[in-house]
Amino acid sequence: MKPWLKNSLAFGLLALVALAVYSNALHSGFMMDDHWMFQEDRIAYLRANAESLIFRKPIPPPLQGYEMDLSYRPLSQLLPMASYLIFKNNFLAYHSLNLLLFILCAFMIFYFLKTLFKDFKIALTAALLFAAHPINSLMVNYISAHIFSVQL
Repeated sequence: MKPWLKNSLAFGLLALVALAVYSNALHSGFMMDDHWMFQEDRIAYLRANAESLIFRKPIPPPLQGYEMDLSYRPLSQLLPMASYLIFKNNFLAYHSLNLLLFILCAFMIFYFLKTLFKDFKIALTAALLFAAHPINSLMVNYISAHIFSVQL
């Protein structure tokens, strides 16, 4: 079998397993940190300071009592902002984006392990375990956790 066909079948299987395991989360609403992450005033604040986020200019904290964040992680701020501007309060779209990012992470794990070990079966088995393991439900269930998938 041709390598691109094997990789395509592996991607399809990983996507199918992830959909089967996490499809119940697609219709969930905001949970825990999601409320704070997607508040309208926070999104407006981030949009007004998007240039500062990209070019690493320190900006004052948005809420009283928070200290200035001097770490440089523009994706952790810009991705939620862009998601909110596109999806507003469409929970299905947020969870679908998280699921897509998670499936891409599972495939990248498969591809990395296949390259490292030169063994298709070991790589696919490990990636399937990653895709089906319940500890990874955080990456799909919590809308604000999509940044974990990007960082992985």
